[in-house]
Amino acid sequence: MIILLFIFCRGEHCSSAFYINIKGEKKLYIKSIKLNNFRNHENKYFELSTGTNVFYGDNAQGKTNILESIYFCSLGKSFRAKKDSELVMQGKEIAALEMEFQKGERVKKINTVVTNKNKKQIKINDIKINKISELFGNILIVLFSPEDIEIIKGDPSNRRKFFDLLISQLKPSYMYQLQQYYKILEQRNNLLKRGKYSDISLELDIWDEKLVELNISISKIRKETVQILEPIFQKYVGEFSKGNEQVRINYKTQIIDNILESIKQKRNIDIERGFTSIGIHRDDYKFEINDDPLENFGSQGQIKTVILSLKLAQKEIIEEKLNEKPIMLLDDVMSELDKSRREYILTKIQDCQIVITCTDIEDIKLEEKTKTYLIKQLKQ
Repeated sequence: MIILLFIFCRGEHCSSAFYINIKGEKKLYIKSIKLNNFRNHENKYFELSTGTNVFYGDNAQGKTNILESIYFCSLGKSFRAKKDSELVMQGKEIAALEMEFQKGERVKKINTVVTNKNKKQIKINDIKINKISELFGNILIVLFSPEDIEIIKGDPSNRRKFFDLLISQLKPSYMYQLQQYYKILEQRNNLLKRGKYSDISLELDIWDEKLVELNISISKIRKETVQILEPIFQKYVGEFSKGNEQVRINYKTQIIDNILESIKQKRNIDIERGFTSIGIHRDDYKFEINDDPLENFGSQGQIKTVILSLKLAQKEIIEEKLNEKPIMLLDDVMSELDKSRREYILTKIQDCQIVITCTDIEDIKLEEKTKTYLIKQLKQ
């Protein structure tokens, strides 16, 4: 049961609204997003519906860029660009975003500025944040994208990226631990490169102790997350496949009880190679269908089922652990699904605010609270 409170409404927009269910759950939604020199959007402003928002139009018009702007404001990074400078419109020095959102009774604002020199600044309610981890927890995001296939078919870094993002939204301090780990890893690797020419054993002892502590902590969190996520994920796989398929998530890690001893045993090899060969940076998450590797034995349909199930499980675990509903971003994925899957997905996420991009609006079943935006003839 959901109680909907409207303080003031005009048309389909409300200046203040929030949803509370019987568990005390508060509805999160984005009120507006402003883009300035972001990708091909020179100066755009969109007010969003609390329900479904559909950005449609021909290819290469800037629809995905709008989703990317929401994602960037929410998580401080792009789901496409390797460098932040790629987000700045060609010929401009900076790109700026302003996103206003409501969480329960509070209205908040996130401002981001990115330069063509790959610098960025993020403010929450006009207060500058010093670490990206401070941004996590404000806006919860689940993204459906054509690039999701890389979670299955790509290298291990794609799978680590997915799980790291999920865990960071559930536990923002995890992102800080990751950042610390990779800083220490970089320092250790730089030290290893000197090891061929000088004795670095005492310095390595110091870095190794710090690295081991973070390895154990991060690995423990990753393992626990898989244990919680897997049964939810398997539930959706069963619903999609009508019980005909079983898929497991197997967390692969080198982190064992005597990890410090293992790192020391590999020290000479690490010095010779110039990098650290043991650690959570080499973890992987293997998807197995009927005990076979999914990336090698899964059909295109089975892989699609697994990806959709994984994203729905991500949504559900966020709701269970944080008692909040995430924003659902769907980037041109509806055209890839048959009608039954499209309707199934929309049914499962209709209790959230949804932002969809598509070329054909006929792919979307328009509900009463759906707002549509035709995107065309934008500066390339």
